[in-house]
Amino acid sequence: MKGRSIGLIIMVTSFSFFAFYLTSLYLWARYTIREGRYLWTWWIVIFPAAVIVLLLLLFVTWVGWVMVKPKPKSVEEFIKSKSSGKT
Repeated sequence: MKGRSIGLIIMVTSFSFFAFYLTSLYLWARYTIREGRYLWTWWIVIFPAAVIVLLLLLFVTWVGWVMVKPKPKSVEEFIKSKSSGKT
C-alpha cells in the first residue's frame, strides 16, 4: 500500500508541475508575441527545452500511474482462482 501512495504523490506532483509549466509557457509566449522583436531567436532555445521538460514530466507521471494501479495476479494465483471457481 505504501508504494501506491508514493506513486499517487509522484503522479499528482508531476502532473501538477506539467500543467503549471505548460500554462507558464503559454503566458510567456502570449506576452512575448506582443513585443514581436526577435521572437524567433527565443523559440530556437525554448521549443526544444520545453519539449524535453514536458516529455520528462509525462514519463514521471506515467511511472506514478504504474505504481498506483493494482499489481496483476501471478500465473499461479490466476490458475487457483479459476480452478476454485469451477468446483
